[in-house]
Amino acid sequence: MSGQNAKPLRFWNNLCYGLAGIPTSLSGNAINFFFSVFILEVAQITPAHNSILTTSAIVLSSAANFFVGFLVNTTDTRWGKLKPWILLSTFPSAACYFFLWFSPGVANPTGKLIWYLVFYVGFRVVSTGYGVARDSLVMFASHEPRERDTLITYSSAFQIAGIILSALIQQGTFLLLHADLGYDPCSNGTNVNGTDYGPSRDTEKEAYMVAAAVGTVIFLLCGLAAVFGVPEITDMRKTEQSSCFPVGDIKALARHRPFLMLLVIKAFLELGINTKQINSALMMQYTFNIADQVFYVIFLYMAAAVVAIFFWNLIIRRIGRKKVIFLGILVFLLPHNAALLIATEDLLGNGLLPFIFVAAAWGGIGEGSSCARMSSTILHSRLTGRWRLSSTLSGVSSLVSWMPSALLSLTGYFSL
Repeated sequence: MSGQNAKPLRFWNNLCYGLAGIPTSLSGNAINFFFSVFILEVAQITPAHNSILTTSAIVLSSAANFFVGFLVNTTDTRWGKLKPWILLSTFPSAACYFFLWFSPGVANPTGKLIWYLVFYVGFRVVSTGYGVARDSLVMFASHEPRERDTLITYSSAFQIAGIILSALIQQGTFLLLHADLGYDPCSNGTNVNGTDYGPSRDTEKEAYMVAAAVGTVIFLLCGLAAVFGVPEITDMRKTEQSSCFPVGDIKALARHRPFLMLLVIKAFLELGINTKQINSALMMQYTFNIADQVFYVIFLYMAAAVVAIFFWNLIIRRIGRKKVIFLGILVFLLPHNAALLIATEDLLGNGLLPFIFVAAAWGGIGEGSSCARMSSTILHSRLTGRWRLSSTLSGVSSLVSWMPSALLSLTGYFSL
């Protein structure tokens, strides 16, 4: 496409860009909520090896994420700058995601660890290339601010759909195969609360694989939709080629204090939210003994976040982004975390389950605030910044976002 827009973006273009936001949302939520249970129950990896797996994957992907943005930025082909990255990263990302939920017939614990380490690190690293290219494509699809805003609106809407879809796929496959989340490897098919539900570990393994296969197909279709359905202005920055490691861009970024503060806030918010998501299923299953209600609690949490996003967007227009940040954290997220810490069956008795559901809805509202403001805030900061609009910023933001998670994983590992 030429440097000037030959045609305005149509509904089909907006729809395809929105579909491209589903894979990262769907896979990210599925991994955050269910992968820890899968690793311990189905793959039967020890907690110590699980800590090594998580730590290594996040640290290695953090190091790789820093360079992905710069590599995307220096790419220049006749097919475009970003579409080749989206196309070439879609297939390996989908493959790694599928094999991440596959339990190999390996009895050696070290062999299992290597298997999941390869595909966990591979998925994180390769999907970063997909995410960076997809996020940057909005700046290369059109020169018109209104059309860019429309693309972001579609992307946000479909990312929300991906959140709900991840829970529906997991729950649907488990119900279809009559499997239960909560199989205890030490009890020979008995649920953790002592009730015999019948299905074996093989049934639960099959349910995870079916859900992974569905997610893989969705990943492929949505990635291809972005490649063939969204235009890219190939000569938008023809005169602004930069080196693979542009020091000037980093210096310009370091001087832009609002964007740095935004990245720090985003990093630690994601750190807290992701940590809560990763441990929530295990907590409900082993601490509260409500394994049969895990899917419903998680679905309520996600649904509350989705519904709340629309209300938070209205509130942002009235009170601004900063107040929404404080309101979401202080009124919703922190009380939700505190409620999970103090809730016990001895304290609440028969009221434990209703309390968990109410807390899930309350926490989902808080997470909805973070989803509502981040996309608009990051775009606003990029548009008002005085540096070049490039995927370099996405590479740096990826590093900042992952580093706190890596430090947390190291802390958890050495505390074992």
